[in-house]
Amino acid sequence: MYTYDFRVTGYPFRLYSGTDALERLPAEVARNGARRAFIVCGRTVSRRTPLISRKRELLGERLAGVFDEIDKDTSRSSVMRATEAARSARGDLVIGVGAGSVIQGARIVTILLAEKRPVEQLVTQYPEHGPAISPKLLEPKLPIVNVLTAPTTAQNRAGSRMKDDATARGMEFFDPKTRPVAIFWDADALLTAPPQLIRTGAATIWCRAVMNLGATADNPLVEATAFNPIVSPRGPSRASPTRPIPHPVSTCARRRSCKTASPTTAASSSRATGRCVSPMLSPRL
Repeated sequence: MYTYDFRVTGYPFRLYSGTDALERLPAEVARNGARRAFIVCGRTVSRRTPLISRKRELLGERLAGVFDEIDKDTSRSSVMRATEAARSARGDLVIGVGAGSVIQGARIVTILLAEKRPVEQLVTQYPEHGPAISPKLLEPKLPIVNVLTAPTTAQNRAGSRMKDDATARGMEFFDPKTRPVAIFWDADALLTAPPQLIRTGAATIWCRAVMNLGATADNPLVEATAFNPIVSPRGPSRASPTRPIPHPVSTCARRRSCKTASPTTAASSSRATGRCVSPMLSPRL
């Protein structure tokens, strides 16, 4: 049912996009009062690209450490090791460098650093009869900065998922305080991802946008947000089953994919609650 009765909740963040956008990283770290930034990434970013060495040069003494073993499934074991590394380094800001798995991992790291309860008491529970229950995670969280290497709908979410090594089941966390204070769409960083990954990501974003159109309840902002990836005349949103994904080598195409992923995230979340929405706005308090 279409309705004009809704509430919008926004969370502040800064978005840096373009050539040499990462040059603003030291100022962003300083703006958040951080002196011991801690980087979370995967092996490929750390060992096959110059991104981490560039950040070392940019941050200098403000970089406290790097954990580069978050895996593609955001496994519990890798996240726990990242958390311990960040704690040992006395990190006061977390920088996630990568795409979906790493960005989710960085959020969970800040949760585990702050919350004192066992992990099992922090994750969303699914009772046999009744809706899902996400526990309130009330402790203050470290600020997060996300540096994308590929488009992802994970870039500005409040929810995160990791895989339990023992059971292979997903463990889901929800905390609006883990939304980033800044997101970077740096041209060189986005060019580090292989073309096939960009094609796959663009197709996933488009499929999620189509899925969002199946909701039965809307408000005007949700509708506008949901249709953006479908009707946009440029960028990855031009993809469809009858039209190929735009050439992924282009820096502009990669940034447009990041842009398209942003409102897709908001529309997907807001349709679930019927409350929020506009690109980069949160549906929950």
